[in-house]
Amino acid sequence: MSARPNPWQPQNVLEIPEGVRSLSRDLKQLGPRVVPLLVNEYHARVTETPLWHDELRKWTKGLLQGLDWNEATDAAETSIN
Repeated sequence: MSARPNPWQPQNVLEIPEGVRSLSRDLKQLGPRVVPLLVNEYHARVTETPLWHDELRKWTKGLLQGLDWNEATDAAETSIN
């Protein structure tokens, strides 16, 4: 998963609400086990590149909230700061 534009993905899909919803729908197929993966990846990326903190927080919270599971909503509120 990358927010960077690629030749096959010329724009950041996480910048538009439909892009976040679409990605959340795709992730939902993986089941609740995806929640800790998203949280851990968020923390790893913020540690690696602190300047991206605000953008990554916004995108990760949006993805988690789009999953519509209690554990995802809780993680968006408590684990993504």
